[in-house]
Amino acid sequence: MNDIAKIHYDFNTYSKSDNNPLPTIEGGDIGSFRSNPYLLIDTITGVIYLKESPVGDYVIKYTTENKSSEFNISITP
Repeated sequence: MNDIAKIHYDFNTYSKSDNNPLPTIEGGDIGSFRSNPYLLIDTITGVIYLKESPVGDYVIKYTTENKSSEFNISITP
């Protein structure tokens, strides 16, 4: 049994002026997204709102009932 729901975004580093990224989800289960405080992320779709989020490094976690995955991103000015 695969116990990891894989997520990834196209890049690990985004500028605040980039378009808001949407993740690719592998694993098929419905889950939710969360991250460090201050990163503005849609908890259902995983869209990251770059312009509204502070510059910094973040870990995004995607969790389903039995699976989880993490992805690191940085937001630059």
